[in-house]
Amino acid sequence: MLGFSHGAIAINSMIVRWRLRAKQGNDFKAAVALYGHCRDVGLYPEGSIPLLEIVGEKDRSFAQSCKDAGASTRGRIEVHILPGAHHAFDNAEFSGRSDPYGHDMYYSREATERARRLVGEFLARRLKAS
Repeated sequence: MLGFSHGAIAINSMIVRWRLRAKQGNDFKAAVALYGHCRDVGLYPEGSIPLLEIVGEKDRSFAQSCKDAGASTRGRIEVHILPGAHHAFDNAEFSGRSDPYGHDMYYSREATERARRLVGEFLARRLKAS
């Protein structure tokens, strides 16, 4: 499962509820959330779907919520804060704009390449065990 911005927020908001409700096993082998807030993953239960969070350092409150979630889950989720990156760092079309919520969006080739590497490495590790 892969989500960007609102898709990432949906993953972070719903994945915990799915895991608490579905005791029989994981519906997904792994989840990746890019530049979404992480405030709902603080209670991420042991044995949940492996989750990778990637957010830009300059993505206002999203970066802080993901740092906090990474610390509070004690390694149950993998969090990467990309230095100097903004919201939608992988989308050149929206570079220089702000979204309706006031997030500044700037494309960064370096952040996009790093995110691709991180996602590839994460999925290789997590899907190899399946």
